Amino acid sequence: MTSTFVTVVFEPELPLLELQARSMAKFLDPAYIARIIVLDNTDTGISARAWKRVIREYGSLADRVELVGSTQLAGAMATSGWLSQQVLKLAVSSIVHTPSYVTLDAKNHFVRPSGLSDFEAADGRAFGNFHGYETHPHRSALERVLEYEGLDPARFVSRFGATATPFTLYTDRVAALMADVERRSGTEFSTEFIRARLTEYFLYSAWLVAQGETLEELYDPSGVDCPAIWPRGATVEGVTAALNDVRERDPALFSVHRTALAKMNSRAAATLGGLWVERGLFESASQARSFVRRYRARYFPLVAMKKLRDRRTSR
Repeated sequence: MTSTFVTVVFEPELPLLELQARSMAKFLDPAYIARIIVLDNTDTGISARAWKRVIREYGSLADRVELVGSTQLAGAMATSGWLSQQVLKLAVSSIVHTPSYVTLDAKNHFVRPSGLSDFEAADGRAFGNFHGYETHPHRSALERVLEYEGLDPARFVSRFGATATPFTLYTDRVAALMADVERRSGTEFSTEFIRARLTEYFLYSAWLVAQGETLEELYDPSGVDCPAIWPRGATVEGVTAALNDVRERDPALFSVHRTALAKMNSRAAATLGGLWVERGLFESASQARSFVRRYRARYFPLVAMKKLRDRRTSR
């Protein structure tokens, strides 16, 4: 069984996409990869020069990689950023030819040899993560989506599907979900998604339940382990704790949020770089430091420009 891997990227994350590509070339079993789709969600399109840097990192997998512009899938959406990324993760189902596809964010990268057994159980179910949402910051978003699908939130807030990548989606069910939303709303999927303030993975899971399916029948609840460094953990202590999780739990994937990498001081970044060197993603600590410096040199100006554009368009 093969699968398709899908990553949505926007301007500040391009160096992280390079790291993800390098990790896939090094660690992901080629026999499991049917295709890699990179969804270009930048404002002006990834330049030929930038894409050349990315595609080079895929190595022997480069001939399976396809760059797809966001407008090819969802037209001119009346939003950008996080919301548009969510729409694209579902809209991409229209060009996926495998029964399932694994969605990633640019912050995800592989840290050990990985393949089918890291994403699918022996019985063929995809691995899925489940969480309790009684005190979770996404509780209101979950309740809104459940109500949208005619479900009683009280039945599900104690345990429901996760919202983080990696997340495996069943292609035919995503297509059916989108068609159903369009039929019920009488408008394009992206328009309704934005109007109703939906969330991609909550919507997908809630729609499955509303159709009478049981999530555990489709997903093995063992889950996909993916420790992460979030902005609040961008300290030496936070990075060290996350790396200890990687070394103790031996996950296939690790995540470094774009803002966390930008916020880290030199000691925290050096600690993170130690893991990258240990896993062979960089040859030396100096190479890892150069990557972080290049990332930051790109990140801060792009974020400032985006904020300026957003203020102008909101007037």
